[in-house]
This record gives sequence, C-alpha cells and structure tokens, in this order.
Amino acid sequence: MTLKVLVAVDGSSYGIAAVDHVLKLAASGCAVEIALLTVQIPLDTGHIRRFIARDALESHYRDAGNQALAGAITRVEKAGQNCS
Repeated sequence: MTLKVLVAVDGSSYGIAAVDHVLKLAASGCAVEIALLTVQIPLDTGHIRRFIARDALESHYRDAGNQALAGAITRVEKAGQNCS
C-alpha cells in the first residue's frame, strides 16, 4: 500500500521539516507518493491591477512558488524519491 502525502511548503524550515518527516517514513520502508504544494498570497486586487500588468503578477507568483518549492524538491530528489 502506498501512502499518498501532500506536503505544504513555503520555503521555511518548517516546510523542510515536514518534507524530512515524509522522507524518514520512506527510508523506514513505507511506500510514499509525495506531492508538494505551495500557495502564494494574492496581490491581484483592484488597486494593484492599475499599476502592475497581469503578466508581471503571474511571473511574480510563478517565481515565488518555484523559490518556495526549490529546497523541498532538492531534498526529495537527493533522497531518491519522486514528487509532483
């Protein structure tokens, strides 16, 4: 049986600790399927849309999300696991 685990990460030490916990489960012989998730605080309000283009906001969200996920993805891959 495979344990499906959704891990919320934000780039903080707490998110990395959650990933490490799941990786310890995997190392102990538990079959795990890891899904990483990050959520960005929305900046897309009526006022900000007047000054910042939608493409720039989307780029900001994507970059911030990738930065928040980077450490967790690296840890998972170094442990020989896959994540989505």
